[in-house]
Amino acid sequence: YADPAMETLLVQLHETMEKNTGLTLFPTYSFYRVYRNGHILKPHTDRPSCEISTTMCLNYSYENYSWPIYMEGNSVELNPGDMVIYRGCDLKHWRDEFKTDNLDDWHVQGFFHYVDANGPYTDYKFDRRNSVGEFTKKYVRANQVNKPYIQYL
Repeated sequence: YADPAMETLLVQLHETMEKNTGLTLFPTYSFYRVYRNGHILKPHTDRPSCEISTTMCLNYSYENYSWPIYMEGNSVELNPGDMVIYRGCDLKHWRDEFKTDNLDDWHVQGFFHYVDANGPYTDYKFDRRNSVGEFTKKYVRANQVNKPYIQYL
């Protein structure tokens, strides 16, 4: 949550997201995950901060393997640099178990979330933080100062 590189991508993707959705958007938060053998993304819908979302394949280590994300049962293959835009609160999405022959394989996915500036979730702008680039109390470690490293207004 709120990794500096991912928050930077969240800001950089803002204009692209608006162009591709036709909406005026507020950024909410970013997240990334490294998946390894045995990991599953269970079928779910997202919380209000994820009204308009995109997931981007950052990279993976495997060859001759397919690990699509499913959106309401439709599979979407993503290569490094590809992303899919979806309504996270509305569409059930998931991934089956990540399972390759090489137990050291990995897959890194970035998640970038926004809300419609004219929609019902505007109070989730910046995921209710003061700005993009700020950790929430849930993610602040004892030795971290809760200061934004990106000021995006």
